[in-house]
Amino acid sequence: MTRTALALVLLAGLASGCAQVREVTGGPQDTTPPVLLEAEPPMLSTRFNGRRIVLHFDERVKVVDAVRQLLISPPLAGVPELHVQGGNAVVIELKEALAPATTYSFNLGDAVVDLTEGNPASGLTYVMSTGDQLDSGSVAGRVMHASTGKPAAGVQVLLHAAGDTAGIRQGRPLYAARTDGEGRFSARHLRNGAYTVHALVDRNGNLRYDLPLEEVAFLDGPIDVPGGEEPTLWLFQEAPSAQQVMDQRVGPDRDWRFVMARAAGGLRLRDMDRTGGDLSWEWEINPTRDSLRAWPGDTTALEGRRFELIENGAVLDTFTYRVREPIPFVLGARLVHPDGAIRLEASRPLAAMDTSRMEFHVGDRRVPGDLVPDTACSRCAVISLGGTAGPEVRILLYPKALKDIYGGFNDTLSLRTVQPGPDQLGILRLQVEVDSNGIAGPWALMLLDGQERPVRTVALNDLSQPVMLAGLTPGTYGVKLVEDLNGNGKPDPGRLRGGVRPERAWRMGTTLLVRAGWEVEHRWDLDIR
Repeated sequence: MTRTALALVLLAGLASGCAQVREVTGGPQDTTPPVLLEAEPPMLSTRFNGRRIVLHFDERVKVVDAVRQLLISPPLAGVPELHVQGGNAVVIELKEALAPATTYSFNLGDAVVDLTEGNPASGLTYVMSTGDQLDSGSVAGRVMHASTGKPAAGVQVLLHAAGDTAGIRQGRPLYAARTDGEGRFSARHLRNGAYTVHALVDRNGNLRYDLPLEEVAFLDGPIDVPGGEEPTLWLFQEAPSAQQVMDQRVGPDRDWRFVMARAAGGLRLRDMDRTGGDLSWEWEINPTRDSLRAWPGDTTALEGRRFELIENGAVLDTFTYRVREPIPFVLGARLVHPDGAIRLEASRPLAAMDTSRMEFHVGDRRVPGDLVPDTACSRCAVISLGGTAGPEVRILLYPKALKDIYGGFNDTLSLRTVQPGPDQLGILRLQVEVDSNGIAGPWALMLLDGQERPVRTVALNDLSQPVMLAGLTPGTYGVKLVEDLNGNGKPDPGRLRGGVRPERAWRMGTTLLVRAGWEVEHRWDLDIR
């Protein structure tokens, strides 16, 4: 080989190598978080008077989401800056002088992660004092969602001095902590004294309760430090003082869907862009009157039109009708039987039904049948089979058996429902044992499916007797017990002003498996705190 040829081969090899440079792979994945080796000044130092804290780790690190992750107690007006120095150190640059004779805790949350895999140094807290000693008081407890009975994770817990008139609405807390994944919190290195305690889902990061959608919790009175109490705070979102629309959108079938802040009164929609005449709307309202569907009498040229939503004569808000997806070409339908009676439920309100284009079958027999319009639901009709009963009902709908209010028809549909027999269903017998700190009720006991939806709700005045739930479809269920003081079947929120507690809910820690033909007995020992 000549020198020229050899040089060309070497150049080709180098080019190939450059083109294939990639990260070295192989070996076990690094799952170890960064470890704090030392700090400057050292952890638990006293007489701190600087503006800079340096944390040294055992590996290369980076800082992520520092503004949201860093929690300083007592809080500072100016947010410190966090940055990496020399690859292995994190520097906390203070923007203001610290208060004298005060113990400070810097909780970094998950802000510090290793450079390669992003493993966070979770739970890292740096503590020091500007005085001669560290404060040693503490408060620990738990925050729970009042409506679900589940732990409230990542929630701020704020302590104000008892008697602070500005408090959580306008003031700044003396101390702050954050709940973990189980809703537990621990505020440490506190001065002895009396404090009010609140929990807050802080939407704007100012440590104040000042936005409508923020959730809040409170204790009935101040808590003393030192003390041995471990309180539970119940988080809720206050009902607005005035009616408002929480959400709205146009569905695929052109129905306008509204979610209201509270039960709605008399509603109507006024077309602001229409001259002459008025567009009619057909309303479909859920039993609690807080979820609504409005069906327009005519869908022509509605896109982009503005409407006023009016309740009892007063304008609530102005909205624009926006279509997000094409309307389905054919009318859909299904069979439902929530209360024993079999109903046909269409995807759009029905204008006409032609039973000559329908076949009704019970089991393997064809039987005479009819559809009776449901006065409570314009999309529904009750199926009448002339007294014929059986475990399986099937309806064959030929094209144009159903006509909706927009002139659309169904395609061929074969709808079937099976009424299971006793040997295909299960029974649950549940005994709830409540400790002596409980309340007298009344209660609502809810059986929940895998999507947290109530499939059965039982109203109870007391819990002295077992609750029997029969006719259950086999499957796995959750159980929730709700304080239902006004008997409306759901937990109602509290009010911070006036100290009105929310109705609470408790979740059973385990799920229950219901099997066909079996009776399941379970005892739930419920600790109400």
